[in-house]
Amino acid sequence: MNNRLPPAWSKHIKPAPAPNAKGPIVKPTMNLQKGNAQSRAQADDALLKQAYVLQQAKRLDEAQDLCLRVLTRTPNHPLALYILGTLYLGYDDEMALRYFARAVGEEPKNPYYESGGAKLVHGSGGIVPLRAA
Repeated sequence: MNNRLPPAWSKHIKPAPAPNAKGPIVKPTMNLQKGNAQSRAQADDALLKQAYVLQQAKRLDEAQDLCLRVLTRTPNHPLALYILGTLYLGYDDEMALRYFARAVGEEPKNPYYESGGAKLVHGSGGIVPLRAA
């Protein structure tokens, strides 16, 4: 087979530049575990964003499945625990309170996690500490 182009086409194609004789190109190596952790964290964030969208669309079973998937890969992921707590509100308040407490335990400085449980405790009339004093 002939690799030559017809003469009319050859004037439009520029020849490729000659390779430099500097040596091999060294790519920076990244710690493989750090790269996996970053990609896993990004995947978890994407799944949790999708779970939030599903929750807003009242597709609670699918949102719950996504949160549980995140928790299987990253146990005690605080945002996944918080979203699960919000999913259980009104259906199983005890389970919701457990998820809120676990989220607070993982990230005690986050006021949103504690406020979710506080709404539940306030509505029930009981006093349940979400974090250890």
